[in-house]
Amino acid sequence: MNKHIGSTLDSMFEESGELDEVNLRAQKRGVVDAVLERMDRLSITKAALARRMHTSRSQVERLLDPNDIGLTLATLAKASAALGMKVDVSVKVSRATSRRTSTRGKASKAA
Repeated sequence: MNKHIGSTLDSMFEESGELDEVNLRAQKRGVVDAVLERMDRLSITKAALARRMHTSRSQVERLLDPNDIGLTLATLAKASAALGMKVDVSVKVSRATSRRTSTRGKASKAA
């Protein structure tokens, strides 16, 4: 019998310890898509974006590589400024973390 029948894809990745990386790759893909769309709209090449960012073309290649999740906020800020875009970063409590926290809180109150 398959233990994964009825489970979610998120739970499968969480069990294997890959959920954080999968989520980061998905977020990076969204950044890459937005940057490429803006570059296309403005008819800006990778070389031109590198000049606008005052950086190398290889840095732009890393920015546009959806598998490179090591994107820094500084690089994102330079790219967005060069393209007339706004960066909006947010940090939220995950559902799994909030469940564990609320469970621990109940246990400590009962003790």
